[in-house]
Amino acid sequence: IILSYDILFMPKVSIIVPVYNAGIYLKGCLDSILQQTLCDIEVILILDCPTDGSDVICQKYAEKDNRIKIIWNEKNLHIGLSRNKGLEIATGEYIAFSDNDDYRELCMYEKLYEAAKKENADMVIGVTVNEEEGKRHIFNYPSMLDVKLREFVISDLIACGGVRDDYPLCINIHPHLYRRSLIEEKNIRFVDTKKIAPEDRLFNINFLLHANNVTLVSTPLYFHRMLLTSEAHNKSYMESSRFIAYIDTVYSLLITNNVWDIYQNDFVMGAGKNLINIATTEFFGVFSLKRLYRLLLNLKRKPYIKHVFQHYDLPLSNVFYHRIFEKLVISYLK
Repeated sequence: IILSYDILFMPKVSIIVPVYNAGIYLKGCLDSILQQTLCDIEVILILDCPTDGSDVICQKYAEKDNRIKIIWNEKNLHIGLSRNKGLEIATGEYIAFSDNDDYRELCMYEKLYEAAKKENADMVIGVTVNEEEGKRHIFNYPSMLDVKLREFVISDLIACGGVRDDYPLCINIHPHLYRRSLIEEKNIRFVDTKKIAPEDRLFNINFLLHANNVTLVSTPLYFHRMLLTSEAHNKSYMESSRFIAYIDTVYSLLITNNVWDIYQNDFVMGAGKNLINIATTEFFGVFSLKRLYRLLLNLKRKPYIKHVFQHYDLPLSNVFYHRIFEKLVISYLK
């Protein structure tokens, strides 16, 4: 069901916001979108069966601002498929995404759109500020790169940060702009987060594999609240089966797009880091040999697993018994 959708309105940016139980943060999120200095926007709110009154707040905002379009999910789809619903009706030249409890500088979309037009960019990469318990972490990009920005970001994503201990820099989708025509031409969509996670990294990898011009706005403009109530902090969101499915999907993207030879070394780093972490968490987290054995048998069947652990050479854990465990896992899987 779609509310107040005006087919004559052709905005510069469509901002897609899945809404579940955003609580006290929803109004701040919506205000920071609707008060943007770039007025020529549409805001697509996908109500994913909220139970805390977030739907009522969204309806009140829509009554006052005709740039808002509302979609009601008949059942809870989670964040990935909800964003796809937004993509189906978006009409903007560029697409942006927001979580329902985040906020941004009021000049954000104007600055990103100006950069997009100046550089004729398929994607404008913005900078996220993570906020957690009063602390802020900014995902700063290197001031000088040995390769083009696009190549750096793809490699960094696939390699899960590579030799760095930190996460990939382009880990989220929130601070960026994406050319909508490219999304539609290549049918780029989010995966079902009930089965595969993290969906945002996959979307970025998939989009960047098809993008040509990519530019960076290095000013931090988007503020991402790291809340225990958010979907990303739900224990099931990052369970091992979903993350292994994520690795499977990255491998499939590289094969189907004929870029395996280009990114296989990055895949070895990223898959190796993630799979070792999954095995370590499964064993030391629940102390279940049965679960660990089942996990390792499943991994043994993967078409990429031998290649990954025959070539994996990143440093192992500094914790002695973790390092011994990791060596045993690598030996078994290669």
